This record gives sequence, structure tokens and C-alpha cells, in this order.
Amino acid sequence: MKYYKNKNNEIYAYDDDVSDEFLNVKIAELGLKKLSKKEEQELNKPKEPTLEEIKAKFLSDIDTILNQKAHEKGYDNIATAASYAAMPNPFYEEGVAFFKWRSEVYTYCYGILEKVQKGELAITDENIAKVMQNMPKLELPETSTQSETTQEETQTPSLGEQQ
Repeated sequence: MKYYKNKNNEIYAYDDDVSDEFLNVKIAELGLKKLSKKEEQELNKPKEPTLEEIKAKFLSDIDTILNQKAHEKGYDNIATAASYAAMPNPFYEEGVAFFKWRSEVYTYCYGILEKVQKGELAITDENIAKVMQNMPKLELPETSTQSETTQEETQTPSLGEQQ
């Protein structure tokens, strides 16, 4: 790309394959000056992500972690796992554990985002690693019901069997 600016510092960009004749006409017509190397470097420098972009990426990564952990225990996702806390059932205690963990994780994460927003915490690889390491851990009940076959399941005849 070839970069130029006008007297108001508005930037004009032209593809490298634009003819010199066309380019010279535009330069004269618009009163353009070629950008300096420093100005070009500044223009092409990668942009820092916005706070909204950081927040969206962070929460997406957290959702992935929550869903992976639920999936490891046989649930579709964290919402499914937590839904078992709604009523007594064979998976109730595990559902409560997932529900509690999800709440603790989001409380923790929104606290981190608040620190970032206030400028109290910089987004660095080191800080991200610390945040992930200090994230609340899932504490499941001693007996994990989801991945084990219950006694009722072993005694239920299959559809082809007569009772």
C-alpha cells in the first residue's frame, strides 16, 4: 500500500498496483503528501484490543473452561450440570457443586475485569496465568454420581426382556 495524507491529516491509501499516472493525478487533485516511514509504521502498528474485546475474549475462555469441566463429568455443558441443582435427583449434589463453582468463577472473573477497567491490573501473559491459576476450583462431592452407574440402572430390564 502507498499512504498519503492531505492538509487535514486525513489518510489516503492506494494499492501498490495503481498506475503512477492515476496516483499523480490524485496527489495533485487532493494536495496529498506521502507519509513518512514513522507515520506508516504508526499506521500499521497492531492496535491494542479494546476493553470490550478483552472482556469478550476473557469470558469466552472462562465459558470454555466451565463447559470442558462439565463435559468431563458427562454433562453437555455447565448450564446442564448446574440445572441438576434445581430439584432433588441422583445428580443433585453434583449439580449444586457445579452451580456453586460457576457462581464463584463468575464473581471472581468480574472482579478481575473491574480491576482491569480501573487500571489496577495490566493485561500481561504473567497476570493472565496468575488469574487462571487463582480461579476458584471445582469441588465435587466424594461420590460422583454422573459417571457411575446407579443401582437402579443395573436392575432395570432392557426393552427386549420380559418382567
